Amino acid sequence: MEQSERLHINLTKNVYHATNHKDEYSQMTVWLECHEKLQQHLAFVNWKQQNNLQGLQSQMHTGPLRACSLTLKMAQHPSQKAVSWGDLDQRYGAVEFQDTLADFLAQANNPRLLRWKLQQHAANTLIPFCAVPVFHDIKFTDGRTGTVNSIHTWPEQRDTCGQIILSCFDTALIQSVPQCGTQAQGIKGES
Repeated sequence: MEQSERLHINLTKNVYHATNHKDEYSQMTVWLECHEKLQQHLAFVNWKQQNNLQGLQSQMHTGPLRACSLTLKMAQHPSQKAVSWGDLDQRYGAVEFQDTLADFLAQANNPRLLRWKLQQHAANTLIPFCAVPVFHDIKFTDGRTGTVNSIHTWPEQRDTCGQIILSCFDTALIQSVPQCGTQAQGIKGES
């Protein structure tokens, strides 16, 4: 009796309290689905960590760890073919994207210039287009184990009830490969 009572508490009472008490059956079903998915994901993460730990232990006995090279994997076609500067700002939250693109282009074309000269080049950079393609998913793979990490984004949109769902995007810090004659610089943290 105790086990079924505990199951009733976990699967009914606690779930019911998570609803707004209106049309509770559908809310409870969605809550249980999400909870099951979280439990499955947690089990997967634990399994993956166990495999990585075992793999690291076996590598420690066979030799030093080697840095693996990651490959960028993107869809062949963009999620949105032409997103204007205004939509990038308003719908995606990419504030000042055009200025940042000009800074990037100036640095890519003139890697050896001083900072103030780069700023002058960026200010004089003419970008001859008014929209850019946008990819909502980017994956990094290492060739051996498959996907290592993913970056996702989606624009501001409205749900079926007309409520605004704010834009959301993952942030990534990517260290680029240094060019010949330059030294790689990592990310330095404060202690």
